[in-house]
Amino acid sequence: MSKVLRLVAVVLVLCSASSALGGWTFLDSFDRQPANPFDLGSNWTQQTSPSRFQIVNDQASGSGDFNALMTYNGITAKGVRFDVHHSGSTLGDPEHAAAILAFDANASKYLQVWLVDNGIGQFHKLYFCDETGAAWSGMGEDPTVNLSSSSWFQDAEVTVSTDVQASKITVDIDTDFNGTPDLSYFRSNTPMVITEGVGLGAFGFSKTDNFRADITPEPAALLVLGVGTLGLARRRQRR
Repeated sequence: MSKVLRLVAVVLVLCSASSALGGWTFLDSFDRQPANPFDLGSNWTQQTSPSRFQIVNDQASGSGDFNALMTYNGITAKGVRFDVHHSGSTLGDPEHAAAILAFDANASKYLQVWLVDNGIGQFHKLYFCDETGAAWSGMGEDPTVNLSSSSWFQDAEVTVSTDVQASKITVDIDTDFNGTPDLSYFRSNTPMVITEGVGLGAFGFSKTDNFRADITPEPAALLVLGVGTLGLARRRQRR
């Protein structure tokens, strides 16, 4: 192989490796049974006091008549993906679950996309809102998406992603877990430059599992990758 082809191959491998610094990354399966069920581990911060997220049967669960909110530490991400499970019960508390985006702890601001059940035993609508529960300013669309009765669901893989250029949040719902969304919805005029902190929300006893995030590469990591690529390329050229 010529030096030029070897150099091209090295650069392609390094560019491919750069995707490991960002993109969809599996973060937590919740497959553990801590002595204190409200101890989610060092990767999570419970944003309510007292803590309201708990681990039940290897899943993250809400704990009753209060909103639970937790964020994943140390990442900047453009979206989240998780499995959601409804008990199917029509008794007691409604079971809601939420994706948390653009979390800013200093300003106590964030965006929420809720999967809502009003006691019918299934998730039957979406609600796009800010930290106060109100539709974000300038949305220009109804914050509520009412699903047709044929689209109500108890279990699904949910992907909530942002498109900064289009100023849009999209929700894809895969009810048969085959990698292809069965339902897709969006709301535009998203009030963000880029999503920052991400996490999960819950009300009642809805359960979430297999948390993933579309992580934004850190500038420092990209700089290291670039320097490494340049150094290796020069080394190849000298041979």
